[in-house]
Amino acid sequence: GGQRLRIRGQYGIERADAVLSFTEPWFLGQKLSFGTELFYREASFLSPLYSQSNYGGAIQLRKPFGEFFAANVEYRLEGIDIFDIARSAPEQISSQEGYYLRNAVSGGVTFDSRDNLFLTRRGTFVNLTGFLAGISGEQDTDNYGISLEASQHILLPWDIIFLFKGQLATVDSWGGDGEVPIFDRLFLGGANNLRGFNFREVGPNVDGDYYGGNSLGYMTLEATFPIINRVRGAFFTDWGFVNESSWNFDSGGYNADYGFGVRLDLPIGPIRIDYGIPFVYDQYNGPPGKIQFNIGYQF
Repeated sequence: GGQRLRIRGQYGIERADAVLSFTEPWFLGQKLSFGTELFYREASFLSPLYSQSNYGGAIQLRKPFGEFFAANVEYRLEGIDIFDIARSAPEQISSQEGYYLRNAVSGGVTFDSRDNLFLTRRGTFVNLTGFLAGISGEQDTDNYGISLEASQHILLPWDIIFLFKGQLATVDSWGGDGEVPIFDRLFLGGANNLRGFNFREVGPNVDGDYYGGNSLGYMTLEATFPIINRVRGAFFTDWGFVNESSWNFDSGGYNADYGFGVRLDLPIGPIRIDYGIPFVYDQYNGPPGKIQFNIGYQF
Protein backbone atom coordinates (compact mmCIF):
# COMPACT_ATOMS: atom_id res chain seq x y z
CA GLY A 1 0.00 0.00 0.00
CA GLY A 2 3.00 2.33 -0.07
CA GLN A 3 3.21 2.83 3.68
CA ARG A 4 6.61 3.74 5.02
CA LEU A 5 8.04 2.83 8.42
CA ARG A 6 11.40 4.24 9.46
CA ILE A 7 13.49 3.39 12.51
CA ARG A 8 16.78 5.25 12.64
CA GLY A 9 19.57 5.54 15.21
CA GLN A 10 22.85 7.38 15.02
CA TYR A 11 25.55 8.04 17.58
CA GLY A 12 28.73 10.03 17.12
CA ILE A 13 31.16 12.34 18.87
CA GLU A 14 29.09 15.46 18.11
CA ARG A 15 25.56 14.15 17.61
CA ALA A 16 23.09 11.44 18.61
CA ASP A 17 19.75 10.78 16.89
CA ALA A 18 16.84 8.39 17.31
CA VAL A 19 13.78 8.59 15.03
CA LEU A 20 10.65 6.46 14.70
CA SER A 21 8.25 7.53 11.96
CA PHE A 22 5.35 6.16 9.92
CA THR A 23 3.74 7.56 6.76
CA GLU A 24 0.42 6.56 5.19
CA PRO A 25 0.24 7.95 1.62
CA TRP A 26 -3.52 7.36 1.15
CA PHE A 27 -5.07 8.57 4.40
CA LEU A 28 -8.83 7.89 4.66
CA GLY A 29 -8.76 6.63 1.08
CA GLN A 30 -7.76 10.07 -0.21
CA LYS A 31 -4.58 11.14 -1.98
CA LEU A 32 -3.50 12.65 1.32
CA SER A 33 -0.26 11.76 3.08
CA PHE A 34 -0.44 11.39 6.87
CA GLY A 35 2.73 11.02 8.92
CA THR A 36 3.71 10.66 12.56
CA GLU A 37 7.14 10.95 14.13
CA LEU A 38 8.83 10.48 17.51
CA PHE A 39 12.38 11.78 17.80
CA TYR A 40 15.35 12.52 20.02
CA ARG A 41 18.28 14.56 18.78
CA GLU A 42 21.35 15.81 20.62
CA ALA A 43 23.97 17.97 18.91
CA SER A 44 27.16 19.74 19.91
CA PHE A 45 28.23 20.53 16.33
CA LEU A 46 25.84 23.49 16.07
CA SER A 47 28.31 25.68 17.95
CA PRO A 48 31.58 25.27 19.86
CA LEU A 49 29.93 27.27 22.68
CA TYR A 50 26.88 25.14 23.57
CA SER A 51 25.03 21.87 23.02
CA GLN A 52 21.36 21.32 22.21
CA SER A 53 18.92 18.44 22.54
CA ASN A 54 15.42 18.15 21.02
CA TYR A 55 12.87 15.44 21.79
CA GLY A 56 9.18 15.09 21.13
CA GLY A 57 6.71 14.20 18.43
CA ALA A 58 5.00 15.51 15.32
CA ILE A 59 2.10 14.78 13.00
CA GLN A 60 2.05 15.88 9.35
CA LEU A 61 -0.39 16.10 6.45
CA ARG A 62 0.57 16.67 2.82
CA LYS A 63 -1.80 17.08 -0.12
CA PRO A 64 -0.84 17.40 -3.82
CA PHE A 65 -2.87 19.66 -6.10
CA GLY A 66 -2.43 18.87 -9.77
CA GLU A 67 0.94 18.00 -11.26
CA PHE A 68 3.15 20.67 -9.70
CA PHE A 69 1.56 22.03 -6.51
CA ALA A 70 1.41 20.59 -2.98
CA ALA A 71 0.54 21.89 0.48
CA ASN A 72 1.56 20.58 3.88
CA VAL A 73 0.82 21.26 7.54
CA GLU A 74 2.51 19.99 10.71
CA TYR A 75 1.94 20.12 14.45
CA ARG A 76 5.07 19.61 16.57
CA LEU A 77 5.50 19.40 20.34
CA GLU A 78 9.06 19.18 21.62
CA GLY A 79 11.27 19.84 24.59
CA ILE A 80 14.49 21.69 23.84
CA ASP A 81 17.47 21.89 26.19
CA ILE A 82 20.38 24.31 25.74
CA PHE A 83 23.28 23.17 27.91
CA ASP A 84 27.08 22.92 28.29
CA ILE A 85 27.48 26.61 27.56
CA ALA A 86 31.12 27.74 27.49
CA ARG A 87 32.23 30.30 30.04
CA SER A 88 33.54 32.46 27.19
CA ALA A 89 30.15 32.59 25.43
CA PRO A 90 28.72 36.09 24.86
CA GLU A 91 25.53 37.12 26.63
CA GLN A 92 23.49 36.53 23.45
CA ILE A 93 24.26 32.79 23.87
CA SER A 94 24.74 32.35 27.63
CA SER A 95 21.31 33.84 28.31
CA GLN A 96 19.71 31.00 26.33
CA GLU A 97 20.73 28.23 28.74
CA GLY A 98 17.88 26.09 30.04
CA TYR A 99 14.86 24.02 29.07
CA TYR A 100 12.15 25.16 26.65
CA LEU A 101 8.77 23.73 25.67
CA ARG A 102 8.06 24.42 21.99
CA ASN A 103 4.49 23.93 20.74
CA ALA A 104 4.22 24.89 17.07
CA VAL A 105 2.15 24.65 13.91
CA SER A 106 3.86 25.02 10.55
CA GLY A 107 2.74 24.83 6.95
CA GLY A 108 3.76 25.51 3.43
CA VAL A 109 2.95 25.55 -0.26
CA THR A 110 5.28 24.12 -2.90
CA PHE A 111 5.53 24.46 -6.68
CA ASP A 112 7.88 21.89 -8.22
CA SER A 113 8.30 21.37 -11.97
CA ARG A 114 11.80 19.82 -11.87
CA ASP A 115 12.34 17.01 -14.36
CA ASN A 116 14.35 14.87 -11.93
CA LEU A 117 14.95 15.08 -8.19
CA PHE A 118 18.39 13.46 -8.32
CA LEU A 119 20.04 15.22 -11.29
CA THR A 120 17.84 18.14 -12.24
CA ARG A 121 18.42 19.60 -15.70
CA ARG A 122 15.28 21.71 -16.14
CA GLY A 123 12.57 23.08 -13.93
CA THR A 124 11.51 25.43 -11.17
CA PHE A 125 11.14 24.88 -7.44
CA VAL A 126 9.42 27.38 -5.11
CA ASN A 127 8.62 26.74 -1.45
CA LEU A 128 6.83 29.17 0.86
CA THR A 129 6.75 28.02 4.51
CA GLY A 130 5.87 29.49 7.88
CA PHE A 131 5.55 28.51 11.53
CA LEU A 132 3.81 29.79 14.64
CA ALA A 133 5.18 28.68 18.03
CA GLY A 134 3.51 29.08 21.41
CA ILE A 135 -0.01 28.42 20.15
CA SER A 136 -1.60 27.08 23.34
CA GLY A 137 -1.03 26.84 27.06
CA GLU A 138 2.00 28.15 28.91
CA GLN A 139 4.85 28.19 26.44
CA ASP A 140 8.48 29.29 26.56
CA THR A 141 8.52 30.20 22.85
CA ASP A 142 6.16 32.81 21.42
CA ASN A 143 7.55 33.47 17.98
CA TYR A 144 6.87 32.95 14.28
CA GLY A 145 8.81 32.74 11.05
CA ILE A 146 8.39 32.77 7.29
CA SER A 147 10.70 31.60 4.52
CA LEU A 148 10.64 31.76 0.73
CA GLU A 149 13.02 29.49 -1.19
CA ALA A 150 13.32 29.18 -4.96
CA SER A 151 15.56 27.56 -7.53
CA GLN A 152 15.70 27.47 -11.33
CA HIS A 153 17.58 24.88 -13.40
CA ILE A 154 18.44 25.64 -17.04
CA LEU A 155 19.94 23.10 -19.44
CA LEU A 156 22.62 24.57 -21.72
CA PRO A 157 24.50 22.97 -24.65
CA TRP A 158 26.95 20.14 -23.91
CA ASP A 159 24.88 19.09 -20.89
CA ILE A 160 25.92 22.12 -18.86
CA ILE A 161 23.37 22.77 -16.11
CA PHE A 162 22.99 26.30 -14.75
CA LEU A 163 21.40 26.69 -11.32
CA PHE A 164 20.08 29.84 -9.68
CA LYS A 165 18.97 29.36 -6.08
CA GLY A 166 18.01 31.76 -3.31
CA GLN A 167 16.17 32.26 -0.03
CA LEU A 168 14.67 35.06 2.07
CA ALA A 169 13.59 34.34 5.65
CA THR A 170 12.72 36.10 8.87
CA VAL A 171 11.70 35.21 12.43
CA ASP A 172 10.13 37.43 15.07
CA SER A 173 8.52 37.27 18.50
CA TRP A 174 4.81 37.85 18.98
CA GLY A 175 4.79 37.68 22.79
CA GLY A 176 6.86 37.29 25.90
CA ASP A 177 10.05 39.33 26.18
CA GLY A 178 10.37 39.93 22.44
CA GLU A 179 13.42 37.68 22.04
CA VAL A 180 13.69 34.84 19.49
CA PRO A 181 15.34 31.78 21.11
CA ILE A 182 18.62 30.66 19.63
CA PHE A 183 17.17 27.43 18.20
CA ASP A 184 14.81 29.44 15.97
CA ARG A 185 17.35 32.07 14.89
CA LEU A 186 18.75 32.08 11.37
CA PHE A 187 22.28 31.18 10.30
CA LEU A 188 24.32 30.96 7.10
CA GLY A 189 27.61 29.30 6.29
CA GLY A 190 28.57 25.76 5.39
CA ALA A 191 28.03 23.14 2.73
CA ASN A 192 24.39 23.99 1.95
CA ASN A 193 24.60 27.75 1.33
CA LEU A 194 27.76 29.90 1.69
CA ARG A 195 30.39 27.27 1.00
CA GLY A 196 33.43 29.50 1.54
CA PHE A 197 32.59 29.84 5.24
CA ASN A 198 32.46 27.51 8.22
CA PHE A 199 29.12 26.13 9.39
CA ARG A 200 26.86 28.93 10.75
CA GLU A 201 29.70 31.50 10.75
CA VAL A 202 28.05 34.29 8.75
CA GLY A 203 26.16 37.07 10.51
CA PRO A 204 25.98 38.79 13.89
CA ASN A 205 28.81 37.92 16.26
CA VAL A 206 30.76 39.05 19.29
CA ASP A 207 34.53 38.70 18.75
CA GLY A 208 33.93 35.85 16.30
CA ASP A 209 31.28 34.04 18.37
CA TYR A 210 28.28 33.82 16.01
CA TYR A 211 24.84 33.77 17.59
CA GLY A 212 22.48 34.02 14.60
CA GLY A 213 20.03 36.65 13.46
CA ASN A 214 16.36 37.25 12.73
CA SER A 215 16.56 37.88 8.95
CA LEU A 216 18.58 36.36 6.15
CA GLY A 217 18.92 36.28 2.41
CA TYR A 218 21.24 34.38 0.13
CA MET A 219 21.67 33.37 -3.48
CA THR A 220 23.77 30.84 -5.36
CA LEU A 221 24.83 30.74 -8.99
CA GLU A 222 26.27 27.41 -10.09
CA ALA A 223 27.17 25.65 -13.33
CA THR A 224 27.91 21.93 -13.52
CA PHE A 225 29.34 20.07 -16.50
CA PRO A 226 30.09 16.43 -17.36
CA ILE A 227 33.65 15.15 -17.03
CA ILE A 228 33.24 11.39 -17.39
CA ASN A 229 30.35 9.02 -16.73
CA ARG A 230 28.93 9.63 -13.23
CA VAL A 231 31.31 12.54 -12.58
CA ARG A 232 30.49 16.23 -13.02
CA GLY A 233 32.50 19.35 -12.28
CA ALA A 234 31.10 22.59 -10.85
CA PHE A 235 31.86 26.30 -10.60
CA PHE A 236 29.84 28.46 -8.20
CA THR A 237 29.47 31.69 -6.30
CA ASP A 238 27.41 32.24 -3.12
CA TRP A 239 26.25 35.56 -1.65
CA GLY A 240 24.34 36.11 1.59
CA PHE A 241 23.65 38.13 4.73
CA VAL A 242 22.21 37.56 8.20
CA ASN A 243 20.84 40.60 10.05
CA GLU A 244 20.11 40.83 13.76
CA SER A 245 16.65 42.41 13.55
CA SER A 246 13.44 40.94 12.13
CA TRP A 247 12.15 41.91 8.67
CA ASN A 248 15.49 43.55 7.86
CA PHE A 249 16.67 42.56 4.38
CA ASP A 250 19.39 45.18 4.03
CA SER A 251 22.20 43.42 2.16
CA GLY A 252 24.89 45.93 3.11
CA GLY A 253 26.67 43.47 5.41
CA TYR A 254 26.75 40.57 2.96
CA ASN A 255 29.45 37.91 2.68
CA ALA A 256 30.36 36.16 -0.56
CA ASP A 257 32.51 33.36 -1.95
CA TYR A 258 33.38 31.60 -5.18
CA GLY A 259 34.73 28.14 -5.82
CA PHE A 260 34.72 24.86 -7.67
CA GLY A 261 33.76 21.29 -6.94
CA VAL A 262 33.01 17.79 -8.15
CA ARG A 263 29.82 15.70 -8.14
CA LEU A 264 30.13 11.90 -7.91
CA ASP A 265 27.14 9.65 -8.63
CA LEU A 266 28.14 6.49 -6.73
CA PRO A 267 26.14 3.34 -5.82
CA ILE A 268 26.12 4.42 -2.14
CA GLY A 269 24.56 7.74 -3.18
CA PRO A 270 25.78 11.03 -4.60
CA ILE A 271 28.82 12.74 -3.12
CA ARG A 272 29.43 16.48 -3.46
CA ILE A 273 32.81 18.02 -2.69
CA ASP A 274 33.27 21.80 -2.94
CA TYR A 275 36.11 24.21 -2.26
CA GLY A 276 34.83 27.69 -1.49
CA ILE A 277 36.98 30.81 -1.23
CA PRO A 278 35.66 33.89 0.61
CA PHE A 279 36.13 37.24 -1.14
CA VAL A 280 33.73 39.40 0.92
CA TYR A 281 34.00 38.61 4.64
CA ASP A 282 34.29 40.06 8.13
CA GLN A 283 37.45 40.07 10.24
CA TYR A 284 36.68 36.65 11.76
CA ASN A 285 35.35 34.43 8.94
CA GLY A 286 37.68 35.20 6.03
CA PRO A 287 40.32 33.13 4.20
CA PRO A 288 41.63 30.53 3.82
CA GLY A 289 39.16 28.63 1.65
CA LYS A 290 37.01 25.82 3.02
CA ILE A 291 36.45 22.26 1.83
CA GLN A 292 32.78 21.24 2.09
CA PHE A 293 31.65 17.61 1.85
CA ASN A 294 28.11 16.27 1.40
CA ILE A 295 26.74 12.81 0.80
CA GLY A 296 23.11 12.07 -0.06
CA TYR A 297 20.39 13.63 -2.17
CA GLN A 298 19.30 17.24 -1.74
CA PHE A 299 15.59 17.82 -2.39
